[in-house]
Amino acid sequence: MSPGPPSAGMIAAMSSVNESGQFNWTSRRALLASGAAVLLGVVAVVIGLLGGGAAAGITGTVAVVGLFVAVSGRLTTLRSERWAADTSSPEVVVRRNRVVVRRRDAFSLILFTLCAAGTAVSVAGSADTPATAAVVLAAMGSATMFFGLTGFSCRTVVTADEILVDRMYTRSVIPRNAVGKIRRTDSGAVGITVAGQAAEIRMPTGVNTLFIRGSWDYRPAEARALGRLQAGLKAIPAGPGGGDQVVVRRRVVTIALTVLAAAAFATDGVLLLTHRIS
Repeated sequence: MSPGPPSAGMIAAMSSVNESGQFNWTSRRALLASGAAVLLGVVAVVIGLLGGGAAAGITGTVAVVGLFVAVSGRLTTLRSERWAADTSSPEVVVRRNRVVVRRRDAFSLILFTLCAAGTAVSVAGSADTPATAAVVLAAMGSATMFFGLTGFSCRTVVTADEILVDRMYTRSVIPRNAVGKIRRTDSGAVGITVAGQAAEIRMPTGVNTLFIRGSWDYRPAEARALGRLQAGLKAIPAGPGGGDQVVVRRRVVTIALTVLAAAAFATDGVLLLTHRIS
């Protein structure tokens, strides 16, 4: 009796990468890598006992890094698999006949909190020297502003007539009667198809910084945002208004804040380079 065709789960397990381009850390691969790392750690201990301190340090470092990669990789794969099949329909709150779907960018929120706290402590500690306090405020305050914008400025608002998709510097106003398919893109955004428009509109969801393009957070962030958006559309029936064309507007406030932060940071750097601040 010949075996049947492999299932989707078997194909995913055999593949070296998943559909998001991440290495597929199966249980077997994680165990093999962890075992190799532990064995290498034992070798490092033996080398150290024999007097090879430098070699033991290098070997031990490689072992620790290997173990960390294997364990974190397995956790990342489990997280990705969990959210790949997520079909939950979350509860949403309707206020003033509107539903707000906010960006859940934990990375930017953490960095914003750290920068804000660091700015406050540093400025307070240099209160006796106004020039130094100004330098600290310009540098760390600019970073705080940046992470605040990446973490809090993006959101989507559902009304009876429109869907407002706010990105950092632009707002797309989508008529409800023109909304078509809504899907996850596995690239950090939810795609909204609009009638009469070739390119879909992207709704930001997860990590958004200059330093990390968080592909590990795409699935959870997109699944949550898509679920909330669908629940919002269901909670607020479409009305007769809204027009029939997408309107894209600039967000003057966030643009001005970015220019202000960039100007403060650049001025700070120029003053430091020219030694005008002692």
